[in-house]
Amino acid sequence: MGGTSIIRTDAFFKPAAYPIPDKSGEITFVLTRFNATYQGAIRGISDINFKSDRFEEGIVGGTSLTYSGAFTENFEGYAVDNYNFPKYLNYAHVGNRYWQVKSFSSNKYIQLTANGGAANTPYTNYFMVPVNFTAANTLTFKVNVGFYNGAALKVYTTTNYTPGNSITTATLNDITSNFTIPTTPTSGYGTLTSAGTYSLPTSLTGNGFIVFKYEGNSSGITTTYQLDDITVN
Repeated sequence: MGGTSIIRTDAFFKPAAYPIPDKSGEITFVLTRFNATYQGAIRGISDINFKSDRFEEGIVGGTSLTYSGAFTENFEGYAVDNYNFPKYLNYAHVGNRYWQVKSFSSNKYIQLTANGGAANTPYTNYFMVPVNFTAANTLTFKVNVGFYNGAALKVYTTTNYTPGNSITTATLNDITSNFTIPTTPTSGYGTLTSAGTYSLPTSLTGNGFIVFKYEGNSSGITTTYQLDDITVN
């Protein structure tokens, strides 16, 4: 991950110029060496197989995704300030801010805010929880806000997102209105309380994700959100 290599064409490569496809995939090449530098020599266009979607930048975690129909995540098993969750996707789509584990009164939760960023800097993050929707019946979670100055949290379901791809390739179903999201206090912090229980539609089947989207701006909506006890039954 993140490495580089020198790739060149050899005498068998016919095109004078060839635009590399804006996709991801595989390159077959002959390994050569020039002095102390290893190089890959491409023999023809057929050696370039870039047909898959590119891997999106900004995605952390997701190395141990499990699609379950019953679980509770209370974040107690993670260290404070952790933002890498093997069981979930922490996806900074715009900006570089992630949901992080925080602690108050011996209770851990995840938190995100646009407050304190560089002037006029947008932040959009998706915290994505894998779910077996065929087996799941309900969703509930606790939520708290701090220094509320506008709504920045939405909740979605999706069944056609492929981990590693851009979120723009997925269909997101907005279920935010089924929950009670606090709009106070405007100064200081409230307390973590249940956002309510949402009955997942029986028509919602297969593997997919519950998606918590934060969208704010350091010069606009900077509300802090805290999430805890994400429960699917």
